Amino acid sequence: MKNDRLRQFLVVFTIISVLIMNYLSQTLPIGGQTNGQVSDRFHTDFTPAGYAFSIWSIIYLGLFCFAIYQLLPSQRTNPRFRATGLLVIINGILNCLWLVAFQNEYFSTSVLIIFGMVLTALGINLGLRLGARETPQDEALIKEVSTAEKWLARVPFAIYFGWLTVASIANVSVWLLANGWSGWGLDTQTWSEIMMVGGLMIGLFTFIRIRSYAYLLVFTWAYIAIAVEQQPNGSVPHVAIAGAAIAAVVALIAFLRGNPRTDTTYTGLPGKLSPEKGH
Repeated sequence: MKNDRLRQFLVVFTIISVLIMNYLSQTLPIGGQTNGQVSDRFHTDFTPAGYAFSIWSIIYLGLFCFAIYQLLPSQRTNPRFRATGLLVIINGILNCLWLVAFQNEYFSTSVLIIFGMVLTALGINLGLRLGARETPQDEALIKEVSTAEKWLARVPFAIYFGWLTVASIANVSVWLLANGWSGWGLDTQTWSEIMMVGGLMIGLFTFIRIRSYAYLLVFTWAYIAIAVEQQPNGSVPHVAIAGAAIAAVVALIAFLRGNPRTDTTYTGLPGKLSPEKGH
């Protein structure tokens, strides 16, 4: 019981710390420049329009709501929150460290940190589903996941994970530009298109695993913003629009077809860890 209470408190403390750190990163700012200013200085063919970064407001609001929700006494023994608590804390620490590294232009370090953020976000999303692809043998063990948990836990972390996936590619692009990478004979436009295709493939593969429409629709948001920013840049905006459309269509088709396992959970069979359904 005490460990559960400590976990709940540490999750709240970590997320509030992330919010404060991000506020300070824009108002101080860290390293004498904001994320946006660094991005402008190292503008790549993968850079999205500035409005795309407003998604952080949604992400941070979602994370704050999750922090409060998981703090409720009714959620103290929630097995999904127990499984993901440590990962949430680690991810939050990495988030703060990334701001320091990126805004001080330690791009090699920032790439390593953001990959750690992506991996922990993946773990969180999987932990909130705990075996979503498995099917229980006993139908009596199935129960509905609460609407509150879907919208206050799964959706916020799916959006966060989606944006981190795209942001990690952008971070790598900045790192390569800052280090004068030659592109192995290919021009920057071609590499941007390769990165967008590769990013979308990763997104689609991940979607198959976690079955989150929110995760996949982040790619639509990000790729449209890339198309807007890269309008005069040859075929780059066309590839971006195509990627945005594919992500949206796949999410729509999956939604229309439905997934009877998407919104359910079950307590598990004797001797097995309790699996969960995804949202």
